[in-house]
Amino acid sequence: MLNKTNSLRAVVCLLLCFFLSGALLAQKRISGKITNANNQPVGGATVQVKGTTVGTVTTNEGTFALNVPAGKDVLVVSFIGFKNKEISIGNQTDISVALEDDVSGLTEVVVTGYSGQQRKNIVGAVSTVKGEQLATVQTGNVEQQFQGRVPGLTVITSGQPGTTSQVRIRGFGSFSGNDPLYVVDGIPTTNIDFLNGNDIESTTVLKDASSASIYGARASAGVILVTTKKGKASGGLKVTYDLSYGFTMPGSGIDLLTPQQQADLTWEALRAANQPLTHPQYGTGATPVLPDYLKVGSENGLSGLSPTDPRLDPAKFNVNFDKGPIYQVIRANKAGTDWYDALTETNPLQNHTLGFRGGSENAKYYAGISYYDEKGTVINTNVQRYTLRLNSEFKVKEKIRFGQNFQFTFRENPNIGFGPGSENAILFALTINPLLPVYDEGGGFAGTTALGFNNSTNTVAQRIRSKGNRGFSSGIFGNIYAEVDVLEHLTFRSSFGGSFGFFQNRFLNYRTYENSENVGSYTFGEGAGNFGGWTWTNTVRYGQVFDKHSVNFIGGIESISDGYFRQLSGQGLNPFTINASYLTITNTDASGRAVNS
Repeated sequence: MLNKTNSLRAVVCLLLCFFLSGALLAQKRISGKITNANNQPVGGATVQVKGTTVGTVTTNEGTFALNVPAGKDVLVVSFIGFKNKEISIGNQTDISVALEDDVSGLTEVVVTGYSGQQRKNIVGAVSTVKGEQLATVQTGNVEQQFQGRVPGLTVITSGQPGTTSQVRIRGFGSFSGNDPLYVVDGIPTTNIDFLNGNDIESTTVLKDASSASIYGARASAGVILVTTKKGKASGGLKVTYDLSYGFTMPGSGIDLLTPQQQADLTWEALRAANQPLTHPQYGTGATPVLPDYLKVGSENGLSGLSPTDPRLDPAKFNVNFDKGPIYQVIRANKAGTDWYDALTETNPLQNHTLGFRGGSENAKYYAGISYYDEKGTVINTNVQRYTLRLNSEFKVKEKIRFGQNFQFTFRENPNIGFGPGSENAILFALTINPLLPVYDEGGGFAGTTALGFNNSTNTVAQRIRSKGNRGFSSGIFGNIYAEVDVLEHLTFRSSFGGSFGFFQNRFLNYRTYENSENVGSYTFGEGAGNFGGWTWTNTVRYGQVFDKHSVNFIGGIESISDGYFRQLSGQGLNPFTINASYLTITNTDASGRAVNS
């Protein structure tokens, strides 16, 4: 038996050696050295077998070695600042590669301040993002498309569709304000939620004081410069259509305690506080017991009720104040309610942009029409945006140019926080006791009206009731400008632009019956207002190249009128009807009306 075992082991070893030797013979060992144009070694360069994941990184001396799989004959060498290079291996086993400098990125013109500069001449901390990169992520606010695109820039958002994000460049640097200054086509603004990402040509982020100093104190938290698409002297019309369609998914939330675990934890807390072991729902005793019914009429924490018990008679169920006293039967959900799952849902997102671009040497234009629609993961949250972008430039003779950048935007974006007493929906979904169901036995909303669950809110009820809440805004944004070449190297530019917008909202807060702290009246409110501002900029720019040297100068004066804002709002109690089609302040209770401005 021992001899047979030894023989079997020998056969296995021979087979393994055979297969290993075959695999080694199928590979080819390649080594070499990577250098630059001056024959200096390039350390840290990537050497990869084309079409595979096989690769390595060169040493500080620029050397490398790797095994090339059978059937593969091309190496790709890459490193920042150099052009990628492909090498056919053939019969070679030792390869030397000289990389060429890639200066194309250094000659790129980057918008900084009131002019443009070649990247190689910029000494401050500046990052650029192309419009194509932003368009890969579709959101209701273009700020969110910056996330992950610029080193040192963070974007924090609540997840609500279309909401304004918290944008920070290199963290928090002030106790007063840390929002960056936005400049769109030369016009300063406080936010860019009106923009369509598909209309953006490029974005430049000025991250330090030396880069942003030209904008003064308002640029203390950094500057984000946005340049929209312009026409091109292509000699013809180019029509583009961009379509994005997808889904927003809420995920599975987080794991929470089960109803029994929460009851056990309540008992531990009572013991730790030397309090009696008693609870309106869990009873009295050494261990907590989950009831069958959390509330029946005015009674709490009941078990063992017969189906024929008169207290469970459906004829008694009532959650309509107009039909008499509220009477609820709330059955305990011993398996536990997933409130996060009940509050959220998977919804579609779509974006359509139709663009027209073209022109000649004397006239260039770009026009874009877009529609964006996103339904949020939280019930009854959404954003819809319609935009019209018109950019044009004309040349008069050889030394005079004028043009305009114009955008009109209409948005519908009801906010979760509209209305007095509104709270964070997700917060309540994570804090309300899972023993509570979403609905009572009669189809009404269940909640903390059952004693012993503090004052958390049925967040699903809150969001369903908010369906009729609305928030609208519309506005125009843009500028007109003219440029004159006064001398061969001296250009004068004047630009006047700004924004004007209008907004309107309405909300209805319901009278509630399902909570421990209920709202006793219906509250209807609506508001409207407008805002605006303008900027007039005049600059003189001189620029000349002398052989390998250049001289650039810019000076100017700017006048700004910003912060114009006017709002009127009113609220009233117990309107004549809660039908959204007929709700107005005038049909609310006169004694409960309030107007603010």
